[in-house]
Amino acid sequence: MKTLKFIRFLPIVSRETMFRLLILFLFAPFLVYFAGCDDESIPEDVSLFNKKIEYNRDIKTAKELMDLYYNRSPEEPTRNLSIVEEPLTPGRFRVTLINSKLADDSREAERLVMICKFDGTKWKVVTVERSWRCYKGRGHTDWGIEPCG
Repeated sequence: MKTLKFIRFLPIVSRETMFRLLILFLFAPFLVYFAGCDDESIPEDVSLFNKKIEYNRDIKTAKELMDLYYNRSPEEPTRNLSIVEEPLTPGRFRVTLINSKLADDSREAERLVMICKFDGTKWKVVTVERSWRCYKGRGHTDWGIEPCG
């Protein structure tokens, strides 16, 4: 019981209040992470693409999967594309593609973020989200989904 005296910060705070505060402080980081303090993006339907790649055993990396999704041939130059692959857990990846050379005078760049998984023989796309940013003076300059002007 002597240790309980050291745990109490204020003598007027009840044990229930301290317990609630403790729970709040423990779960607040998870809420922030999962609640989406991220940029806005538009989810895309990946069901047809997953059917297309269901029996394709030639895809070796998550970057190749993103190339196929973005409909870019491997021989095409990548000077305008940036593709970053991040492992999340074993067999699960986040691939971010940024196209910074669009044929659009108001949108500066487009971003696709793909979450995919590999079971050892085949790939499956879990989600793809699209967002863009506008040129200065043409709209938002952070990643988002509002139209550029």
